[in-house]
Amino acid sequence: MRKIAAAAQSRGILEIAVADLQVPFYVRQKTDQDHVLFLAELMEGGVQLDPITIVANADGSYSVRDGRHRIEASRLLDRLTIRAKVVPPAKDVVSEIKLAFEANVGGALPPSREDIEHTVRLLLSQNVARKDIAKILPIPTSLAHKYVQSINMKQLRARMNQAIQAVSEGSLNAPQAAEKFRVDLEALRRELGGRKKKRKHGGAEVKRIISSKYRSLAQYNATTLRRLFAEMEDGEASAGVIETALKTMSDLNRKLGVNVQNWRDRLKQAQNTNAKLANVSDDE
Repeated sequence: MRKIAAAAQSRGILEIAVADLQVPFYVRQKTDQDHVLFLAELMEGGVQLDPITIVANADGSYSVRDGRHRIEASRLLDRLTIRAKVVPPAKDVVSEIKLAFEANVGGALPPSREDIEHTVRLLLSQNVARKDIAKILPIPTSLAHKYVQSINMKQLRARMNQAIQAVSEGSLNAPQAAEKFRVDLEALRRELGGRKKKRKHGGAEVKRIISSKYRSLAQYNATTLRRLFAEMEDGEASAGVIETALKTMSDLNRKLGVNVQNWRDRLKQAQNTNAKLANVSDDE
């Protein structure tokens, strides 16, 4: 790992180990896989992409301000390092979110509506006043207000579901659940009495569904390979075709592993944001 002092001193373009990079999810919740593949094809063809932008952390790691898609493209190509520009850290988390958003707005793939709402959620979790969102992000005040309203409705729905679950499980009665989860008591009672329970996916059910899908894919791949080997024996398929099939399966499995890690990181960040938002007042 490179020394932080040397990196911070140079402020130049460095080759940084991909493994040293931390992605704080300040703008994008997830990457666009089509864009990742497009960048990987450019890199494989010899095109040198712009360096990513990173901030040196005190613990010796680096936080990414801009460049998640380029990082994922590098991982897809099994490249251990990536060109990066080290910049000074922002004065606080809110300022870092602002700088990351501005960098992405000016990039090749501007933030989507989902990305913008995610960024607004992060700002709210940092106790930014709702009226100040448009002062921090380069979006119109009316649009910022719509995103805040959408987030408020989702937070209310989440708290209502938590209250319903608590009453359904018998751990709280309706008044207690309404007070704990900050929902209207009469609305909670209407939800409890007027709706059929929706089937929810528990851990066992999710595991069963995913396992079934994986088994189906594994069986399909095995059937395809058996067919190709039989065709090779008959002279209808070459070893090169089978090698292409195996390489494709291997590449996709590696890509899946990267995606799973991205979702793990996203889960940690979402849990942290939700915990902070739970303590934010609903009042403007």
